[in-house]
Amino acid sequence: MEAGDFKDFAKAMTDYIAEYLENIRDRPVVPLVKPGYLRPLVPEQAPDKAEPWTAVMADIERVVMSGVTHWHSPRFHAYFPTANSYPAIVADMLSGAIACIGFTWVLTMTEMDLKLKFETMEAGDFKDFAKAMTDYIAEYLENIRDRPVVPLVKPGYLRPLVPEQAPDKAEPWTAVMADIERVVMSGVTHWHSPRFHAYFPTANSYPAIVADMLSGAIACIGFTWVSWNYLH
Repeated sequence: MEAGDFKDFAKAMTDYIAEYLENIRDRPVVPLVKPGYLRPLVPEQAPDKAEPWTAVMADIERVVMSGVTHWHSPRFHAYFPTANSYPAIVADMLSGAIACIGFTWVLTMTEMDLKLKFETMEAGDFKDFAKAMTDYIAEYLENIRDRPVVPLVKPGYLRPLVPEQAPDKAEPWTAVMADIERVVMSGVTHWHSPRFHAYFPTANSYPAIVADMLSGAIACIGFTWVSWNYLH
């Protein structure tokens, strides 16, 4: 997938997720399908050519959502809801794009130092935030070779960039976007840079970033068949 297709796909998924979560109470809480429902809906063999993203979007309701238990429905009372939110979905997009394994301080200083507090977000703000993040990610990955591979900052760089105490009022998403380069990216090792040779690149792609958006929105723990039918 090229950057332009990613931007179209991610923005379409953003609209889908907002509509899904805003109207989740109208869906059956548990799936109405039976075991094996997925078999006739997918080909017996993987296709020789991948489907375009528009075909994937068209299949979401028919193939995926028909087998999902909607944990964030107000009528779901079997377990506590899983932890998801509009800001978390957007943060997962950026995390998936960076795709850095932060097991040492130098590999991703930001992971070691940074905690962000977001304001409660409505669907409209989520759509604006996610679409702005989509454009940012596409630009980041298309021009990643122009960035220093490893951070040029020193330990403790983050301390003067963030307040000593959590603010009384959370930041709007526009302020978070404005801080990404200054606060986050300055402490990141860019694993997908063509000049990064320390380890194998992590597994990320434009389609995977979009898939993570949908997974984060559904936020269902599939430990039984009835919770997550389409896995079977």
